[in-house]
Amino acid sequence: MSEKVRSMFADIASDYDRVNTVLSFGVHHAWRKKAILESEAKEGNHVLDCATGTGDLAIEFKKAVGDEGYVLGTDFCAPMIEPAPEKAKEKGLEIDFEVADAMDLPYENDRFDISSIAFGIRNVDDPVVALKELARVVKPG
Repeated sequence: MSEKVRSMFADIASDYDRVNTVLSFGVHHAWRKKAILESEAKEGNHVLDCATGTGDLAIEFKKAVGDEGYVLGTDFCAPMIEPAPEKAKEKGLEIDFEVADAMDLPYENDRFDISSIAFGIRNVDDPVVALKELARVVKPG
């Protein structure tokens, strides 16, 4: 399934933001803000956003954690993540973006205060494995 999903997202990457806005009737803006509130992200936190796509949730996290915080957005589909650095830069935000698979994260244990995966969870081969990986890289507590 992974290659089919990666290929599908690679094919729609250039139109993803526009299509997402149309298909969600713009509601995706509100749920992102709600996700940030629910995460209790605060100034200085370190955040991992998996399946970040074009970076919208990572951008919202960076607004919440401020200059002292750190946000890393990852996606397993390089064409999806390609526009993310420029989107962040246009907003004056410093965010790192990397290609990485949520089911096999290349980060040490207990590195982040918060990890997220939003709707990308529905596209991983094994959601339980992905959630265990997200838990592994989050600090206890």
